Amino acid sequence: MANADDLRRLAEEVASAYEERVQCLSAIKQGTADLLHAFANARDEMSKELKAKLASDERERKTQTQAEIKEREDYIEKLLADFDKAHSEMADRLRAELARVKPGLESAESERKKADQAEIKERKEAVSGMLDEFKQEQAETAAAWRELLAGMQSVRRKVTITGPSEVEAAVKVRPVKKVIEEIEEEVRPVKKAIEEIEEEGAPEEVEGGLKDRILDVLEDKPDGLKMVEIANKLGIENWRSLISIMRVLLDENRIKKEDSTYYAA
Repeated sequence: MANADDLRRLAEEVASAYEERVQCLSAIKQGTADLLHAFANARDEMSKELKAKLASDERERKTQTQAEIKEREDYIEKLLADFDKAHSEMADRLRAELARVKPGLESAESERKKADQAEIKERKEAVSGMLDEFKQEQAETAAAWRELLAGMQSVRRKVTITGPSEVEAAVKVRPVKKVIEEIEEEVRPVKKAIEEIEEEGAPEEVEGGLKDRILDVLEDKPDGLKMVEIANKLGIENWRSLISIMRVLLDENRIKKEDSTYYAA
């Protein structure tokens, strides 16, 4: 009997414990469901809050961006206006400066043109003079050659070349010494011309001496002289003959030229 009672109590206790566990599990399930429901509600609320905050931030960002764009547009517009104003002021200053210096520039350009024309004219005259001198020298040289050839032909006509048998008779008729004297008489003008050229000295020596004389004349005239005046000072009739020497002195920086006036460097 005692065992049966013990088993009955044990069975009752097991049944009671089972019911308690079922109730506990049911409570846990309900608590879990309530917790999940609360989590879902909290998540929805948080999502709504986040969406509202994002929308607010987006509106604020757009407003701020538009304000910045407007500010930059105003700044760029003001900067362009300043540039236009500065450009207009600079153009006015440049026009005023150009109007101020324009007469001087026109005068300088006119003087430059006159100087260029004078120099061109001077060079043309120099070239023309040099060509005239070359033509004259060529004509004189040709005349001298013609005279020399005429003299040689005259001597040839006077000298008769004979055969061996007639040499002695020819020598008696016209002595060789006399023929030589006649030849020397014919070529004497040519020798004289050569001697005169040799007495005048080498061209380099003559040019060097003329350079020194020109420098001496210019050093005595600080106000400068024109080429015609220099030629008159040196007693040279053709002033164009000084053009090449004056150009050499300019290239050597021993003299300087302003317009058509020369000065000692």
